[in-house]
Order: sequence, then structure tokens, then C-alpha cells
Amino acid sequence: MFAAQYRYPCQTGNITDQPDYCQSDCRRQTAGGTAISAMKIHLDSGSAGHLIHSYETGHIKVIVPHAPAAGEAEVEKAAADGMQVISSSVIISPERLITEGLPEAFDEIGAAHFERLAELEPEIVLFGSGARLRFPAPASTAGLLRRGIGVEVMDTAAACRTYNVLMSEGRRVTAMLLMIRDEA
Repeated sequence: MFAAQYRYPCQTGNITDQPDYCQSDCRRQTAGGTAISAMKIHLDSGSAGHLIHSYETGHIKVIVPHAPAAGEAEVEKAAADGMQVISSSVIISPERLITEGLPEAFDEIGAAHFERLAELEPEIVLFGSGARLRFPAPASTAGLLRRGIGVEVMDTAAACRTYNVLMSEGRRVTAMLLMIRDEA
């Protein structure tokens, strides 16, 4: 006879034999009791574009395949492993990392921020609204939609994961990510 043994995935994909228990302590409590999971993403892709390595409250770690192009915003110094840690809002595309002139809070988002994304000529724009899902005013994204550019809105954690998937498929994706912050 075989005994059935159940296995349960935790929030970071680890497997445990106990429901509602994570052996890696992957969940962190934030102010207000909302749990935010830190996630390290591993993607094996032959692409030479920017990839999101990991994210958590306060920063996003990006794999940078090349030195910044002329006119590209300076971000924190790249580590020896080709990573850059970004601690502010960011626009990321396979070719560009932009941190200048972006809103730090959801309430600061306007049509001009989304119009800036059209210059990168994406087929789809991902908007990461921070720690929780919030939708921008329809007028803010109308210019992109008129140009036939798709817009998907999600929290920043989901946008980071989705960006890597679309990037690995060779799609022309651009993401505007508001930083995940502790919410009081």
C-alpha cells in the first residue's frame, strides 16, 4: 500500500508538507497587517534586454545587460554581477531603464507619464500601481489606447512577473512600476 502524502506550495514556490506553513519565512508583515511577499525571479532567457531579478518592499533588482545609453537616467551603481538596485519608480523596457521624472506616489500619476511610454514604441504597457491594485483615470491611458498600444494595470509585484514573461516571449513590452512601499 502507498500512503498519500500531500505537498503544499508556499508563497515563493517552496514546497512543504504542512498547509499554511512556509519553511523559508518568505512572508513579511508590513504596517497595517498586509503581508507582502518578497520574490526572487529566475528566468533563463537568451535575450539581451533588462530583466527583473527580484523585487520587495522598497526596491527592484534589475539585470542590466549593458552600460546605460546616452541620455538614459543614472540609477544606483551596478554591482559586479551586472545588477542594479532601483529604489524609486521606474520605466523598464528591454532597451531602457528610466528613473527620472516619474511619480513616486499613485496620486501623482497623470496622462503625461503614460504619453512618455509611447515614445518607446511598445505593443503593450504594464502599469504597476504599487503594493495594491489601483486603476489610473481613463484619460491618463487614453493616448496609448488611441495608438493601439495595450495597457494592463496590476500591482507592481504582478507587473514585475508579467514583464519577464512577456519579455521572454520576445514581445515589445514596457512597464511603468511604482515602488512597493509599506502602507500605513
